Amino acid sequence: AGVAVPDQAAVLGVDNDETVCEVCDPPLSSVAANHARVGYEAAELLDGLMQGRRAPKRPVYVEPTGVVARRSTDAMAIADSDIAAALRFIRENACQPIHVSDVVEHVAISHTALKERFRQWVGRTVHEEITRARMDEAKRLLAATDLSLRQIAHRLGYRQQEYLGVVFKQYTGKTPAQFREEAQL
Repeated sequence: AGVAVPDQAAVLGVDNDETVCEVCDPPLSSVAANHARVGYEAAELLDGLMQGRRAPKRPVYVEPTGVVARRSTDAMAIADSDIAAALRFIRENACQPIHVSDVVEHVAISHTALKERFRQWVGRTVHEEITRARMDEAKRLLAATDLSLRQIAHRLGYRQQEYLGVVFKQYTGKTPAQFREEAQL
């Protein structure tokens, strides 16, 4: 349809099928169904039917466990097209070894203009935004995968896992291991 996701339209899927969500471009945010609760409700309904109770007249609804946010809903409403383009470039390339100069080159405005307008619209520097995007992805990978810190560092464009550990601790106040342990409780 020629619609830029998530800049012109955010897309949210259902059932949170990891394989499907991750192969989409951009990765698809999705509602995570509460399959355990659905099974429990179905078993309780079946037990009641087997004991002679009538089926409910209305459907039984089960609340989802939440939304797993990925890039398909990662949008900010920015009226400045250069800053929106810079944010899109950062979002799409944050896991590459990019620098502020790469963003400047992509949007074709001066470094000074980008710096001033970016801070005005986004409230942080271009470098801070690159770091934020990388740390959000690091948090997602730590919580949702068993990848080693070395593998995660490589995926985020860092040459050394130690540097990722230092940046992550500064950004979150926790080591990657502490974050992973808490996320998997």
